[in-house]
Amino acid sequence: MKPPVITACIVSKDQPAALRLAVRSTLENAGALKGQVAVRIVLNDSPATVRKAADKWMGALRDGGVDIRWTTTASRDVYVAYNELAQSAGTPWVLLLNDDMVMGPDWAVPLLSIAAPDVWISPVLVEPGVVDVANVNVRQDFGRDVGGFGQEAFNAFVRQHRVNEVVPMGWFQPVLIHREKFLEIGGYPLEAPFPHPNDVALFRSLGQWGIRHVRHYGSWAYHFQRLSQRGETGGAKHGA
Repeated sequence: MKPPVITACIVSKDQPAALRLAVRSTLENAGALKGQVAVRIVLNDSPATVRKAADKWMGALRDGGVDIRWTTTASRDVYVAYNELAQSAGTPWVLLLNDDMVMGPDWAVPLLSIAAPDVWISPVLVEPGVVDVANVNVRQDFGRDVGGFGQEAFNAFVRQHRVNEVVPMGWFQPVLIHREKFLEIGGYPLEAPFPHPNDVALFRSLGQWGIRHVRHYGSWAYHFQRLSQRGETGGAKHGA
């Protein structure tokens, strides 16, 4: 088996079903790079029941030959956790993604085909429209949670619309980045200026580091916008 070339880094909190789908889609939909994607996960302040279930299914993946490792932490800043995950990755390329995202069929090769230290690449991101969908993303509702996700319909949509085209800008996650370059610039800033969240601050600074951020229409992903849904009941309202 060839060694991994990409490490998927995920920070998750109390979303075991969504995390499992995110991991499964990342591994199984890697196309020609299937078997060459490692996974690193932080279970952030998760209860014992979630940790126990995660240990079982992630342990089964590990026993089956998947390079997957996970740690459990007390509550910590999510961007600190992502920086630590990138630090721990043993591959030249890192895929940063949320635990409520699904990687589409054959996502990996298009991104890796143009990857470079100074080029960060996002897939096209599809969202259901829980809140406003950014101009760089596509609004199409394939479900707002794991139980209601239309996997087959989403896969068919991707196969119908994907093309070998690269355009400027993309969403903040998922994004394929060069690990050493990410660490060189300090990773996510941990004291982002108000009112910009850390990911916005990072991506707005890429130009000064000579990094271009693009999106590739040959690679697609889906985002349930879970945090946006939580915002409707008074919690965080950002669309990450």
